[in-house]
Amino acid sequence: MTNSNNIIENISDSLKYAIADPLKILIGVTFMLIYLIPFDILSILFAIEKIDFFNLIMLSMANIIFLSIPIHIILFGYYVKIMRTTLEGDINLPEWTGFFKIIIDGILLVIGQTIVSIAFMIIPLIIGIIGVAFLIFAESFEIIGHSLMFISILSFIPFMILNSLYIILANINFAKRGFFWIFRLQ
Repeated sequence: MTNSNNIIENISDSLKYAIADPLKILIGVTFMLIYLIPFDILSILFAIEKIDFFNLIMLSMANIIFLSIPIHIILFGYYVKIMRTTLEGDINLPEWTGFFKIIIDGILLVIGQTIVSIAFMIIPLIIGIIGVAFLIFAESFEIIGHSLMFISILSFIPFMILNSLYIILANINFAKRGFFWIFRLQ
């Protein structure tokens, strides 16, 4: 079998897995729509000038805090549940049961991913802060400040790529072994 056949087979298997149980997919899509619809309503109200920009920002922030974050936590928790059942050899989507466990797993995954992402971004961030400091406090060294800002932005790209690759492995480690395994590469 050639590589192109393997790729097509993998894509086909993934799609079959994803649509194998439409009710479970519908539940996840419903969660996503619950927080997307208020953003659409707010956009329409702003467009027809029923709310001003300040209220748009305030209502959008409330939507993020009270709808978006909790729903993402639930979806992340279900994602962990999918990984666990897959690692156990089950090829079916798991049930939407054990909601408390789903929420706890979602919270832990968000916390772990945030810590890992901060760790990967710390070097570009420090370089950028030093660059800003040169721009603000040492006008005679302005070229150094601009250079450090440029280096910070350029270094951001490879660190984000590394972060993205590491997060995939960290998610699997979390699903298989627990929270603290997010920070280990094994």
